[in-house]
Amino acid sequence: MSINQREISIEIDGRRITGAYTVWSGMITVSTAMGKKTMLLGGSGSPDAIDGLAHIMLRELVLEGKA
Repeated sequence: MSINQREISIEIDGRRITGAYTVWSGMITVSTAMGKKTMLLGGSGSPDAIDGLAHIMLRELVLEGKA
């Protein structure tokens, strides 16, 4: 499964945080200017499920101070 890079954003404490994600060979990678996080996708997720997971991963990067 392969998806072109997609831009995503979330709002936390009134701040807009942006990042991007790609899916390649069953792995999703979310990246920001300060870091990235990669995770194995289980099964064949729908595009909406993958997009939702990317948003969760972006929120985790914020909590880790990498966004």
